[in-house]
Amino acid sequence: MPETPVPAPDQVVIWNYKFVPETLTVHVGTTVSWINRDTAPHTATHRTYGAEGFDTGNLPNGATFTHTFQTPGSYPYLCMYHQGMVGTVVVQ
Repeated sequence: MPETPVPAPDQVVIWNYKFVPETLTVHVGTTVSWINRDTAPHTATHRTYGAEGFDTGNLPNGATFTHTFQTPGSYPYLCMYHQGMVGTVVVQ
């Protein structure tokens, strides 16, 4: 199996049923991108009743999704298809 891809700054790579890195820390106003390099489709979904919710929807291999974070906080997310896949964006 190929080595795990190294994400660019402010990027999460979906690889081998994991979010890489699992925790990403960014500044307010940063646009984070998720790119699926896995063979299966995935989502990166943060459900909330406040602002800053995001959901990539179905993200097939090679697809990218971006979200700009405007509010400090911790944003845990998961893959709706593979709920053992979890990650967090920490916004400072």
